[in-house]
Amino acid sequence: MENEVCAEHSRFKTSIIEDSEIHREWLNTELIDDPKFIVVSTNNLGRDGIESVKKCKPDLVILDFQLQDMTGLEVSK
Repeated sequence: MENEVCAEHSRFKTSIIEDSEIHREWLNTELIDDPKFIVVSTNNLGRDGIESVKKCKPDLVILDFQLQDMTGLEVSK
């Protein structure tokens, strides 16, 4: 049981903020197949992504440079 807990904590909690549905689904599929990652949220808008990051506190955020409602730089601030 102890090894299972350690393995779970070694996974990178990841958020995907990407407005292209095709790219968002592809990233999600790739990360689901990799045991080092766990996708905790996916969003297509910057403002929703900001809220998800605040709530989920991911280790890694994959962020599109230009979203429909704001830029990736604005989201990262």
